[in-house]
Amino acid sequence: MIGVRGQPRCGGGKTEAGKAAAETATNTAADTAADTASDIAPGTVANTAVDISWTQRRIYWRTYQWDTARAQRRTYRGHSDAHIVGHSDGTSGGSGKRL
Repeated sequence: MIGVRGQPRCGGGKTEAGKAAAETATNTAADTAADTASDIAPGTVANTAVDISWTQRRIYWRTYQWDTARAQRRTYRGHSDAHIVGHSDGTSGGSGKRL
């Protein structure tokens, strides 16, 4: 049996039940990936139970989690949240100086 994109199907053992389960899992994963890709616009985060691509996870992490972690570290060093504005690299949005 051939799986996604012509690659040999992995797993499932030699029993008919195992083969059927592996084929079902392969088809389900392919269908889910296709549906997810068509439903989610680039740069957005899925608020669903289906898995999302690694690219989507990376965009979400860099956009939200990283800024949050950086803000927490700066707050811990004595900066208030009110001072944390502008770009995530620590530069301010318009004044040209660090806040």
